[in-house]
Amino acid sequence: MRLLAFGVIFALLLSCSINVHNYEEKVVSNFLKSKFPDGLHYTDGDTADLRMLEDKAIAFYFTSVNNPQSLEVEELLKDMAVKYHYRLSIVFINSGPEKTEFEEKVKRHGDSFFMASEKQSKVLTSKYDVKVTPSLIVYGRNKKLVDEKGIDSLVQTFPRIPGHWE
Repeated sequence: MRLLAFGVIFALLLSCSINVHNYEEKVVSNFLKSKFPDGLHYTDGDTADLRMLEDKAIAFYFTSVNNPQSLEVEELLKDMAVKYHYRLSIVFINSGPEKTEFEEKVKRHGDSFFMASEKQSKVLTSKYDVKVTPSLIVYGRNKKLVDEKGIDSLVQTFPRIPGHWE
């Protein structure tokens, strides 16, 4: 029995070391470099490695401090990320002027979500012509645009994952 337990533990450790090694070999794609040239942070402020997003669908979540629906949408997004087995990463993009308040508001999510810099938030809000928050734009795991009206898809299909998000 001890030999079996040792074998299982050894296999798990070996598997973890292989996964870490593969992660270090990943290269950041041009897509991620172009969308986030100055990188990303977790919502708790820690720096994130863009390579973590390489094989995941990415949802650009445009919101602001004064958005009354944001709490509800954020809970749906958190549930969706779990249901999607964390193959979906959510990037908060501040579409309002309140930088400090925004950072304080999203800090409660810790390392569950990512946050674009203030500069990049302005660039992306302008590029996608976001006029209403919350807005959600989703790119599939292949980094092709799959949903420009992601809030509608999220609400209509919840608790299922919108099929076209893959």
